[in-house]
Amino acid sequence: MKATPQPDFRICPTCGARNKAKWEYCASCSEPLQAVPLGDAAEAEASPVVAEDYGEGLPWKSIFGTLIVLAVAIGIYKLAQQPNPSPPPELFSIGTLPPSTPPIAPAAEKGPGQEDYEAGVKRLNQNDPAGAAALFARATASASGNHLYRHALAVALWQSGAKQEAIDSYQHAVRLSPANPTYRLNLAKALANAGRSTEAAAEYEELIKSHGGHVDALQEAARLLAESDPQRASDLLRRAAAARPDDVVLKQQLATVLERTGDAEGASSMYQEILEVHPEAHITRGLLAEIHLKRGQTAEALALFRSGVRQYPDVPLLHRGLGSALERSGSVAEAITAYREYARLAPNAPDAQQLRERALVLEKKVTAAAS
Repeated sequence: MKATPQPDFRICPTCGARNKAKWEYCASCSEPLQAVPLGDAAEAEASPVVAEDYGEGLPWKSIFGTLIVLAVAIGIYKLAQQPNPSPPPELFSIGTLPPSTPPIAPAAEKGPGQEDYEAGVKRLNQNDPAGAAALFARATASASGNHLYRHALAVALWQSGAKQEAIDSYQHAVRLSPANPTYRLNLAKALANAGRSTEAAAEYEELIKSHGGHVDALQEAARLLAESDPQRASDLLRRAAAARPDDVVLKQQLATVLERTGDAEGASSMYQEILEVHPEAHITRGLLAEIHLKRGQTAEALALFRSGVRQYPDVPLLHRGLGSALERSGSVAEAITAYREYARLAPNAPDAQQLRERALVLEKKVTAAAS
């Protein structure tokens, strides 16, 4: 009898996205996947990818789709966990930290519910969050005032997909131990993930106020406010970046928020600062080039992309960005070459066929104009 092949994918328990087996973090939402079994069918719905028609010319920011996420989300999440990050290749995305939770801490001493708690931790480590939640619920019933058990229950409920119940449990844990920054941070992340932005912002603000500018809270609050209040978001990120001056992820986030506030000069300077230290930050290069293009500085934008292509000729995104800049500057023949090189280097990218077709359309226009 022929053995059934082992699945080569993992389904994210948070957003339902399908990920390759070797990936440690979800490519869509950056949720940790180490505990997710291969082929596990999580009860979640993945968000559809919507294609956009950009007409004449494909702006660099249209790149921020599936390909970008696959290339950088894993590295960004890992960087965000380190006090002194050492960047991997192909940085940076417009950063978002995941609504994840840290490992569950061991109980300090034996007591009511301890056996259920320890059994729940074991179940959670065996990829059985629903089973773990049942055991943690028994532990909390035995010791209703134990904040550690209550937080563990929230973790297991969240991972099993019972998000509202998880939020209730996080809130209970915070009431039992209001000074614990981890509990409040996880509550805020869960509220934000559930679309309860106002409540999440209040929790972040409380954490920032009570813990002298908690850097993770500053960063997450800024992410939450980036669209609705970019000025406040930039203020928060400045404080976070000052606390972690070597954190390039924070610098990248600050630069993108500065763009939203209209401070293109500040964003440009910060992008340039990042590139000087990390020339492999390909998305940063594209964002800086986009600022130049908006200012009518076509030569500067093209120089940025061409410099990147010279240094990293096998990076598809650089050819994609160069093609976009060339097309918008009127250098259509060169744009055709760049688009085709992108499709050659990334034949399975979601937009590879779109770029092949774009090159063909442009080629026909060039031929028609010459005849």
